[in-house]
Amino acid sequence: MMSRSFRRARGLLVGALGATLTVLSGCGEDVGPPDKPYPVRGKVTYKEDGSPVTEGTIWFIYESGPAKESGGFSNYEPRGQIQSDGSYQLSTAGENDGAPIGTYKVYIQQPTIEGAEGQPEQEKNIVKEPYRKRETTPLTAEVKSGSNTIDIQVEKP
Repeated sequence: MMSRSFRRARGLLVGALGATLTVLSGCGEDVGPPDKPYPVRGKVTYKEDGSPVTEGTIWFIYESGPAKESGGFSNYEPRGQIQSDGSYQLSTAGENDGAPIGTYKVYIQQPTIEGAEGQPEQEKNIVKEPYRKRETTPLTAEVKSGSNTIDIQVEKP
């Protein structure tokens, strides 16, 4: 039969070993990519004259990259608010954290304006039709490891 002090020492040893393994499992290489977001910023301007698009939301829809190839989560939809100077920063899981490595379709969600009394909100046309929808946009972008600057040009409505 084991003595009481031996059982206590064994219990402490097993607990210490478990705590050490838990700490060590958090160390080592970063899990991402495929899931790690990298900073993405840029400017949205009009092709016709280079003036900034001053409002709306820019969306990046994940098409291909390490997350899709590894069979991991690949339903990324990073987005950013377009500022009055045309600049944006993408957010995926946290504010301005960027986007995971990969190729994306890019579209511009237009702001809405309040309709007349009793009427529904309407989209404010700020870009030409194909750039407004994920299904029709011709825009693509590639996010790489490190800091990314991705400028986007669109046509006026």
